[in-house]
Amino acid sequence: MPYIDESPTMSPQLSARSQGGGDGVSPTPPEGLAPGPMKPLKATATTSQPVLTIQQIETIFYKIQDIYEIHKEFYDNLCPKVQQWDSQVTMGHLFQKLASQLGVYKAFVDNYKVALETAEKCSQSNNQFQKIS
Repeated sequence: MPYIDESPTMSPQLSARSQGGGDGVSPTPPEGLAPGPMKPLKATATTSQPVLTIQQIETIFYKIQDIYEIHKEFYDNLCPKVQQWDSQVTMGHLFQKLASQLGVYKAFVDNYKVALETAEKCSQSNNQFQKIS
């Protein structure tokens, strides 16, 4: 999986680190990184005993799906460049696109306090959610 080497002796650079003898960078992030908790919570929201309401889910996980998609697209476009690295590879356009999407991060950060408060209230009032969280 790619990582940024920020050790004092190295300038930050993207590297391919092999986990357990693999052959470098994987083309897609592991499935565990997908924003999975939202799906089961949303599924229960329409039942007679919801863990959270749709409004609570949307508040707690505000912009998470958008951020996930931004990162996935960036990762998916970056991996082939790292795997076939040479002196002609360019990737500035990937960072420009990422920078153009900073408004999503601002919205997430602006909502963060409310999301934490909502999650705390839900955890205190709902044993099922408390176990999950």
